[in-house]
Amino acid sequence: GAGMALWYCAGGTISGCVITNNMAIPAAANTPAYGGGIGLRYCVIAVNDVLLQGNTANAIGSGESYGGGLYMYCSVVVLGNCVVKNNLVTSVSGISYGGGIGVDASKISTSVLRDTVVANNRTKGGYGGGIYNSSSACLLTNCLVTGNSTQGGSGDGFYGEANTFTLNNCTVAHNAGTGIARGNGILTNSIVWGNGDDLGASGWTASHTDIEDGDYNGINGCFSSDPIFE
Repeated sequence: GAGMALWYCAGGTISGCVITNNMAIPAAANTPAYGGGIGLRYCVIAVNDVLLQGNTANAIGSGESYGGGLYMYCSVVVLGNCVVKNNLVTSVSGISYGGGIGVDASKISTSVLRDTVVANNRTKGGYGGGIYNSSSACLLTNCLVTGNSTQGGSGDGFYGEANTFTLNNCTVAHNAGTGIARGNGILTNSIVWGNGDDLGASGWTASHTDIEDGDYNGINGCFSSDPIFE
C-alpha cells in the first residue's frame, strides 16, 4: 500500500481520510505491485468515510498488479460511505486486477461494501475495472459501480470468480464493457444498465432486478425498463 499499508491489524478503523495520488511500484522488475491507495494483509478492519482517488498500482516487467485504490489479502474489510474513483492498476507485461478494489485470489477474504461509490477506475487489459474479487465472499449494499473499464480485459464493472458475492439495492451502470463478469452471484432489488454487456455469464440468482439486456426477464420479478437516470 503506497498511501497506507497495514499488516496483522484486528478491530481497527480507518475513518474520515483522503488518500489520493499515491503509486505503488515494486522495488524490482517482474515482481507484483499491491495497493496504490491502501494495502491490507491479515486485517479485520472498518473503512468509513474515506476517499480513495487517483492512486495507482504499477508493476514493472511481467509482475502482476492488484488494487489501484484498495488491495486486500486474507482480510475482512467493511467499507462504509466511501468513494473509490479514478484509480488505476497497470503492468508492462503482467496481468492487472482491480482498478478500484483488488481482492487477492491466493487467500480467502471477506469484503462488505455499504453506501459506497466505485467509479471511473481502470485496469489496463486485466480483470475488474471497478472491483476484482476471486475466491472470496463479497457483499455490496446500496452501492454504485459506474464508469469503470478494463481496456480490453474482462469485468469492467465487477469481476468475480469462484466466490460468493451478493449485490443488494445496487446500481451497476455505464461501465465500458461487461457490467459484471462471471456468474454464481445473487442480485436483489438492483439495476444493471447501460453496460456493454450487463451480465457476462449465467448462474445468477436474480430477483426484482432491472437488467437492460433482458436477462432473467419474468423470473423472480426481474424486468427490463429504462431507469431514467438523472
